[in-house]
Amino acid sequence: MESYRVPGPHQSVAQPPATPRPAVYVDGSWRQEVQRMGAAAVFRDAAGTWLSGISLGVDGGDAFIAELAGIELGLQQAWNLGHRELSCYSDCLEAVNVCTSHVDVTTYWARDAILRIRTMLQWGWNVELTHVPRGKNNAADCLAKHASREGAARREWRLPPSFVIEALLKDVVA
Repeated sequence: MESYRVPGPHQSVAQPPATPRPAVYVDGSWRQEVQRMGAAAVFRDAAGTWLSGISLGVDGGDAFIAELAGIELGLQQAWNLGHRELSCYSDCLEAVNVCTSHVDVTTYWARDAILRIRTMLQWGWNVELTHVPRGKNNAADCLAKHASREGAARREWRLPPSFVIEALLKDVVA
């Protein structure tokens, strides 16, 4: 369900957007054998067409922190790209729930990341963080696994890398 802001005194009543808003699919990956996590975000239009991607490999962390890092990376990149209407999809239900609820996280080991994401969700934009089945998040998963394997610093992808094409197609038909 779309959410609309209440119009100000000089604005007309909001209408549903003429074209559906873009989406960012986010994911994290944890490689215990090398103690490294990867985070990734894939931006797509409503038809599933690749708009851009971003990935990041970081030493340390764990599986849950990697998922949170994916959400944070995707939201920050969306903001930097000027997206102010956006759907953000993660396949980690626990991360989506803790970031969108009012549960007290003061004793959580991941509290700092959770609080940063909660703050980002309150910025001056219309963003919805939603759970998506893992089978519809293949491209972001592929990029996150690559980042955790390679340990590469932040990398922006204008075009989908060849190793992501098959996963991107799976997402579109899923």
